[in-house]
Amino acid sequence: MKRIIDANINRVCEGLRVIEDICRFELSRNEYAKELKAIRHFIRKKLSINNLYLSVRDSINDGGRKYQEIEGSRSNVADLLKANFLRVEEGLRVLEETSKVDDFLRKYISEIKKFRFDIYSLEKNLLLSLESSKISLKKVALIKAEISSDFDKIINNLEQDQYNAIEIEPIDISKLHLLKMAEYLQRYAVSRNITLILRNSLDISLTLNNSAMTADSSYLPLEYIKKTYKGKVGFFTKINEFDNIKENFDFYEILLEESENLKEDLNKIFSGDVLNKVFIFDKTDIDDKYFQFNLGFYL
Repeated sequence: MKRIIDANINRVCEGLRVIEDICRFELSRNEYAKELKAIRHFIRKKLSINNLYLSVRDSINDGGRKYQEIEGSRSNVADLLKANFLRVEEGLRVLEETSKVDDFLRKYISEIKKFRFDIYSLEKNLLLSLESSKISLKKVALIKAEISSDFDKIINNLEQDQYNAIEIEPIDISKLHLLKMAEYLQRYAVSRNITLILRNSLDISLTLNNSAMTADSSYLPLEYIKKTYKGKVGFFTKINEFDNIKENFDFYEILLEESENLKEDLNKIFSGDVLNKVFIFDKTDIDDKYFQFNLGFYL
């Protein structure tokens, strides 16, 4: 068991160092490099102490030391990062499991598990930032429309930053109040040359001759919306439900939550034929209950 632990301590630290150096020297993302360095130093200083596992190392007779052709195939920086993130994640998982039967390592189970989930988050943020750097970043304000919504306060919040679009999601509001809010925000959107999007509101989108709307799985099918509406129609869904979409919408809004395997779900999107019209929502709540920012990008 000690040979397994030694091999995976090295595997994790080597993978971390590759990612760390790419972040530092190639991408100038020092915030990621510092976090990776802290994890690597902890593993080296805490888990490799007193050469406890080094004494059982047998690199000469290691059956995995032979070079494999697939290991030499990396087409770009993103591929290199993905390969090393996978290496680190798998190594941490092995360390987490073997720590359950190793007296010394057992006391670090919680730290190893935390590092694994930290790496999952770092991978998501870094790879998504790489994708977004290839295109112009889009920032959207998603407004939870309720009867108590304060229009002036919404505008004040919008003025604190620059947005490419505003989306209104009806929560607890009458059609009349929603129409008034949409008219108010449409005038603001036109004055700022940004897009207004209405969620599940075909009637109001038609009334205002709005250029874009979205629907979720509880709303009308696309074929019925398209009979009367000539603007862009998007579909809003959670990432773990993306596979269930059968209709060909103009764009897709995908919320990054409730995913059991975020990396696998993202890979399905990035490898699909709708990639050029996907909008990623990474939800961030603001203090006002009806107001919510979402930072994402069209890919």
